This record gives sequence, structure tokens and C-alpha cells, in this order.
Amino acid sequence: MKKQEALTHAWGHVVTHIREAAAKLEHDTIGVPPPTTFVEMMQQKAGLMRTLVEAIPMTSKDCPYCNLYYRGPNDSSFDCASCEYGRTHGRCGDATGGKDTTIPYQALLNAIDAAKKAVGVYATSCPEPKDEPRHVVRTTYGGTCYNPTKHGVYDTANSAHGVLVAEFPVEGWENDVAAVRAKACADALNAEVTK
Repeated sequence: MKKQEALTHAWGHVVTHIREAAAKLEHDTIGVPPPTTFVEMMQQKAGLMRTLVEAIPMTSKDCPYCNLYYRGPNDSSFDCASCEYGRTHGRCGDATGGKDTTIPYQALLNAIDAAKKAVGVYATSCPEPKDEPRHVVRTTYGGTCYNPTKHGVYDTANSAHGVLVAEFPVEGWENDVAAVRAKACADALNAEVTK
């Protein structure tokens, strides 16, 4: 295969691979009703994330060097000894067992594999949150209150009338440092506390 042919062939595979992933993402999102539970949301989101990770074009068909140095269907191997990329970065085929992460190709394959595993773990055992009544703190007039961020409490409350300052649980907020600070911030701003 000649250089230009190898480039064209590889680019065609990359574009096809990305378009297939885009079509899958569209299929998995268009017209699909929104999730009704947190668990369902996390599972659907993880599926989309997996599709995005799998969209990274990493096969030999996606590589112009592999296309250029492919020996053909009768041999089905590559002339890696002649490959300029391999001489510069290390031969992709030398990355036995994924141990030689100095080879960028192998390091990227390992990262993709790690991302796939992480996405799987990310969406497992997701608890459904309890329905918990919360105080919503809104300012009645402008002011500033500095507040460390934790549990949905904003860092700085510098707000005009009706702007959300903080939220904290109706019950047990006295034992939550962030909620105590939110309440103090609300009091300092003469904020309206609603349920």
C-alpha cells in the first residue's frame, strides 16, 4: 500500500468508527424518556460513558502506519521493523501483556481499559437517596456571607433578593457543621428560610 492510500484508508476507518459511536449515542439518547430514579440515571449515564470511551479509534485499521506496513491478507501481519512510528516510540506489538507503558500506544490502551473498568464501578451499587425535607435559604435583601463549601452550601453568599444561598436538612442540621454555617449565614443576611 502506498502512503496516500494508507492515510486515506486509516482516516476512513477513523471516521466510520466515530460516526458509528455517534449513531449509537444518538440511538441511546434520542426519544428515550428521562430516567425516573437515581439508579436508572447512573446506569444510563454509564452506558453513554462506555460508548464514548469505546469511540477512541485504536485498532490497526485506524492507524496509517499499520495500514502502510500491513503485509496483506495472505500473511496478516505487519512489517513493524520498517515502521517509523515503532522506531520512534516503540513497536506496538512489543507491548506484551500491557506491561511496557513507555510505548504510548500501550499506555493509551491501558488507560482506555482502566476507564472502561472505572465506568463499570462508577455505576454499580448506587443508592437511591432518601426523600428528606430541606430548608431552602433565600436572601430577602443583598449581602455577603463567607461560608466553607460542603454538602451543597455555597462558598460565598453575595446575593440579591430571592437568590439561593444554601440548603440544609430540616431535621438534624444542628449536627452538620456545614448546615450550622449555612444557618448562621442565613441569619447574618436576614435570609428567608422556607421548606
